[in-house]
Amino acid sequence: YVTVLGYVKTPGAVELPGDATLQQALAAAGGLAQGAQLDRLQLRRALSIAQGDWTTLVSTPVSSSCSCWLK
Repeated sequence: YVTVLGYVKTPGAVELPGDATLQQALAAAGGLAQGAQLDRLQLRRALSIAQGDWTTLVSTPVSSSCSCWLK
């Protein structure tokens, strides 16, 4: 499971295959909610936080130890 939080339609834990990307995680959480800022994404892993915009993080792999935050 990957936790998707912030401006998505259905925030929470989503089940994804092992090779899933951030784009797939956001889609599994119902897609973007109104007010989502595509230039303010965070991908948090155990020891690191990647911040950026949609174009730099969209194809980033996610894993069960990740959480995604869309501001």
